[in-house]
Amino acid sequence: MIRLTRLDGSNVVVNADLIETVEATPDTVLHLVNGNRYIVQESVDELVDQVQAFRARVLEMGTRRGYDPPRVVGGQPAPSNIADLSAVEHLGAPAPAAAPPEPAPAGAAEPAPAAANDAALGGEGDDPWIR
Repeated sequence: MIRLTRLDGSNVVVNADLIETVEATPDTVLHLVNGNRYIVQESVDELVDQVQAFRARVLEMGTRRGYDPPRVVGGQPAPSNIADLSAVEHLGAPAPAAAPPEPAPAGAAEPAPAAANDAALGGEGDDPWIR
């Protein structure tokens, strides 16, 4: 959460995770993902600084409370400095192929074909909730 000041001088506390866009028109206007809009006295740069500080506090609190971040990211050692993301070039690489399924034991019943499953569910497709 970040504390901001409306144009009339009143304070408003905003969930930084809900901010979708910020624009200077010349007033600073926040647009949230839920459709709310706030016009505040802080500049865009001040707002960005507050959001970055908020996120840093969240990461710090998680680390202080015993959270142990992963040591390996995508098969490569994770960067020791969270700000140094240049070491994480492999994140866009495709995931390794999954192991093939094990064969069914001898005499086991064959799984029903997809068409039979669809008919049993009363419709088409794999998901009964999507029609």
